[in-house]
Amino acid sequence: MQEGPAERDDPPHKAFAKRFENVCENHPEVPEFSRGRYRWIRDELEARFGIIVGRETVRKWHTGETIPRNDKMKALAELLSVDYGWLAFGIRPELDVEKRTVRVLAESAAANLVAGFIQLAGGHCAFPEADDPNSFVDVYAILGNRQRSLAVSLAKPQENGKLRFSVTNEYQRCMVIGAVQTGIGSIDMYLIPPQLIERHGVLRGPSTDIEVEEKSKGILIGGVTLSKIVDFKSDFARSLAN
Repeated sequence: MQEGPAERDDPPHKAFAKRFENVCENHPEVPEFSRGRYRWIRDELEARFGIIVGRETVRKWHTGETIPRNDKMKALAELLSVDYGWLAFGIRPELDVEKRTVRVLAESAAANLVAGFIQLAGGHCAFPEADDPNSFVDVYAILGNRQRSLAVSLAKPQENGKLRFSVTNEYQRCMVIGAVQTGIGSIDMYLIPPQLIERHGVLRGPSTDIEVEEKSKGILIGGVTLSKIVDFKSDFARSLAN
């Protein structure tokens, strides 16, 4: 029998089912329904966490008829490499105060540098207000008589030697700029096209992670070299104006 969530009107846990399906679709190890997704989740929960559930239970999670209990939810979140609070309740994951402060300062500094370079290129910038509905926007830029919404992601070194960008899931609605720190107060900036995020990104709750490689010829995503912003009066201005 072919697997797949059955149609159901107004399931009681529709929001959870949507999050669950999205993360499964974007997880590199979770198979498609036609290749036994329910069985894979059931087997992995038992093998890795000693949690035994039936295929029908996993199916009901996918359709939103039921949700996992607390212990199963935590195991499921760990299995799928997502935040427990986000999977269970849709809550954006929180960091402890020290880590959150460092992250905010670093991301804000990168956004400030981007804004500064745009202004040097003859553009104008504004930062979102606290109640801005577009929470994914870091900088609003006007250049070439056009306004663009920018999301800035600061690269984080990984243990495997690669870099990781965590970008907003709203990447189709804005221009994503990847920033790589090269020194104190200096960064290299790259335009990250939405099609590369779509193709190579991995959904991690409220954000999408992309691993990139640093090579002699530049930054690569899936073998594709990203466009580095070198001359802000030409390269970047042209990108914003297009």
